[in-house]
Amino acid sequence: MNTQISTTSVQQMSTKEIAVLTGKLLGDIHRDVKRMIIELSDDGIIHHEQYQEVKDNRNYTKEFLLDKELTTILISGYSISIRAKIVRRLNELETAPAKAILPYHMRRYLANVSNVPRGYFSDLTLFASVI
Repeated sequence: MNTQISTTSVQQMSTKEIAVLTGKLLGDIHRDVKRMIIELSDDGIIHHEQYQEVKDNRNYTKEFLLDKELTTILISGYSISIRAKIVRRLNELETAPAKAILPYHMRRYLANVSNVPRGYFSDLTLFASVI
């Protein structure tokens, strides 16, 4: 069986990081993001792959993860110094090597691979030898 796992990932910036860089309140950033998403959705400009809404166990928005385009659109209304900070951080994210995020069960298996009896999970063992 040939299984390939893609290690490419879209660089995203969290609203928490935007709040820290801009000095704005996280709630204000979330308000701006929600308004932006509604407006862009109405115009058919935005795609759901461009952002991710992370919620807590109470179903409140914990943070948004925005791609470069949406981050740039969001900050375009902010002051020049704030835009400069965000653009610098986006450039850092682009030049940083992409990290492959393995599913939880794979991370757990790799952490305990020495305790797994020989012959069990042959596909995972094969995958672990490739990594």
